[in-house]
Amino acid sequence: MNTLHNSIVWIETLIILAMLGGCASSPDTTQSEGKYSDLYDKQARLIHEAGRRSEGTAEQAMARGDELLSQGDADRALFEYIRAIEQDDSNVEAFYKIGTIHAARGNLPLAQSAYQKALERSKNHAGALEGLGLVALQQRQYDKAREYLKQAIAHDPQRWQAYNGLGVIADLEKRYDEAAVHYQQALQIKPGLPLLLNNLGYSNYLLGNWDAAQSYLEQALQHDRQYIRAWENLGLVYARRGNYEAAKTAFMHTLDEARTFNNLGYIAMMSGKYDQAENFLNQAIALSPGYYALAYDNLKRCKAMRGRS
Repeated sequence: MNTLHNSIVWIETLIILAMLGGCASSPDTTQSEGKYSDLYDKQARLIHEAGRRSEGTAEQAMARGDELLSQGDADRALFEYIRAIEQDDSNVEAFYKIGTIHAARGNLPLAQSAYQKALERSKNHAGALEGLGLVALQQRQYDKAREYLKQAIAHDPQRWQAYNGLGVIADLEKRYDEAAVHYQQALQIKPGLPLLLNNLGYSNYLLGNWDAAQSYLEQALQHDRQYIRAWENLGLVYARRGNYEAAKTAFMHTLDEARTFNNLGYIAMMSGKYDQAENFLNQAIALSPGYYALAYDNLKRCKAMRGRS
C-alpha cells in the first residue's frame, strides 16, 4: 500500500542493542591517531583525540568494554574495544562488538568495516556474518543479505536475528509462507518477542489470514502495549475485516485523526466499499483541509474506481 507508506511501516529495525552515549579516547600517547581510529564515528574520534591514557592489557580492555556496554556507555566501550585491537589485532570479538555498536547507531559503513575485519580473522564467525547480512538488508542488497544470513545460521542455528532478516526478505519478495516459517524459527529462539510476533502477524495479514494475523499482533501488544508497529498493523487487520471502529481505535494509538480516517478510507476503497471509503476520506479532508493532499488523491481515486466498477 504505497499511499500508506508515510503512516504504516511494519519492518522493524533489525538490530537490537544498547545505543547510549558516553566518551572515548585512545591508548597510544605517542601517535596523534591510533591504527584503528577509523573505526570511530566522527564524534567519538574527536574524543579519541582529546585523551589517550587508558592502561592495561588487551584482555583488560575487553573486560572494561563489556562492562561499559552492559551499562549503556557505548562510546567508552567502543574506545576500549579499539584499544584492545590496537594491542592485539587478532581479537575477533573486539571487531565484532565494534560492528554491533555502529550497527545499532545506524553507522552502516563503519559496522560493515568492523564485521569484515572480524571475518578476515575468523571466516566462520556467525555474529559477523549475521551483522553483514543485516547491514546488507538495510542497504536493500537482498541477495547479498540472504547469503550472509544463511551462512550465519549454518554456523550458529541460534542466530534469531538472521531468521528474522530472512523473513523480512521473503516478505519483501512476496514469499509470505516462507517468511512466516522464518519468523516461527526465530520465535523458537526468542519466544514472545514483540518484533517477531508483529512481523509474523503482518505476514499472515499479507496472506489474508485475518485470524492468525490478529492473534499474533494482539500477542505482540500483550508483551508491549506501546508497540507502535503492532498497533498500526492491527488497525490494518481490523479494517480489512470491516471492523472500522476497532481499526480506528488501533490507528489512534499512533496517528492523528486525519491520517486515521485516510487509512480507513484507503482500506475500504481497496476492499470495494466505496461509500464507506468516501465517507472516511471526506472526514480526513475536513479534519485537515490545508495540508492533507493524500486524502484528496485517494478520494479522486475512489471515485474513479467506483465509476469503473
